[in-house]
Amino acid sequence: MGRNSFDHKRINDPIHGAIGLSDIELRIINSPSFLRLRNLKQLGLADFVFPGATHTRFAHSIGVMHVVSRMIDAVNCDTSSGTLLIDEREKQKIRLAALLHDIGHY
Repeated sequence: MGRNSFDHKRINDPIHGAIGLSDIELRIINSPSFLRLRNLKQLGLADFVFPGATHTRFAHSIGVMHVVSRMIDAVNCDTSSGTLLIDEREKQKIRLAALLHDIGHY
């Protein structure tokens, strides 16, 4: 994985702004199994009471992946030696786990 491996494509999120995606993340997001999450509401029937509560499991999963990535970046340095604790391959695995955490919801 290269230096900008999470910038293969960028998507714009209304909460988090621009989110960079790797090639494999983009392929997963474009798969039928993941695209069906667009039709699943994250907040159930809350939008009947709160019209702005239209969050889907699709958007939620991408947001979780982004937040996990930011968390890794925030803590990913051994201050005594200056070395990275989590390399790019491990970061990719963690991002994929976050992205796919809701894939089994119906």
